[in-house]
Amino acid sequence: MKYLVILFTFLFLVGCSKFYGVKYDVTSTVSRVSVSYINETGEINNESDVPVPWSYSFRGRTGNDVSVYAYIPKDTFGTITVTIYKDGKVFRTATSSGTWKTSASSSGRL
Repeated sequence: MKYLVILFTFLFLVGCSKFYGVKYDVTSTVSRVSVSYINETGEINNESDVPVPWSYSFRGRTGNDVSVYAYIPKDTFGTITVTIYKDGKVFRTATSSGTWKTSASSSGRL
């Protein structure tokens, strides 16, 4: 009986989780940026000197943290925008303009 309760609880919790299509987008007025983001396994990835526009897509589930941070690595005036999409709709977005390592970040929980 005890094992049945554990099994049904597990199946209920798994069944309540919903999956979402997640996409990170980075755009900028400069040609190259550095990006940090949380991937589908919850790890933080760092990519330096990537061309823009830049994007990364994955499947996330209810309760997962999502985050993207990008900055202009040089002392150059520019504008940078990061956007998180959840099932094709804007979930979070941020824009910043300026000089000296201008950055923008956005995060949330699915």
